[in-house]
Amino acid sequence: MRALVFVLLAAVLLLGFTTLILMNGSSSEASTISVKGFPLVVEVADTQEARQKGLSGRPSLEENEGMLFVYKEPERPGFWMKDMNFSLDILWIDEHGVIQEIAESISPDSFPQRFLPETVASYILEVNAGWVERHGIEAGDSVISK
Repeated sequence: MRALVFVLLAAVLLLGFTTLILMNGSSSEASTISVKGFPLVVEVADTQEARQKGLSGRPSLEENEGMLFVYKEPERPGFWMKDMNFSLDILWIDEHGVIQEIAESISPDSFPQRFLPETVASYILEVNAGWVERHGIEAGDSVISK
């Protein structure tokens, strides 16, 4: 019985997260998500063009802002810091909204190094460097829509 409740809860969270992306997921619209209970306003990058541009060339992000990259199928997308003006934390998130991997405080000086996850992801979240540490975010934490 407990397992069934867990599966149903996971399905509801996944449906809500997926609905957020599909309904509000235009690559220039802002949406609100919650990472381990901490709210973030994210710009959704759900097209190839938007994912390629990412945050390149921007001067900064506000403290509780980020960019959420959305992929139709889970994959192992690598990221680099080409044309970046500030450091980032990158979180790879699976199709269930669970953080699988985190790379912290990636500097623009790291270009052309690529940061590639060990596992597949459906979503990648970029936030200001230090955000993960300040909020105690870890692999296994959940990301949900608000």
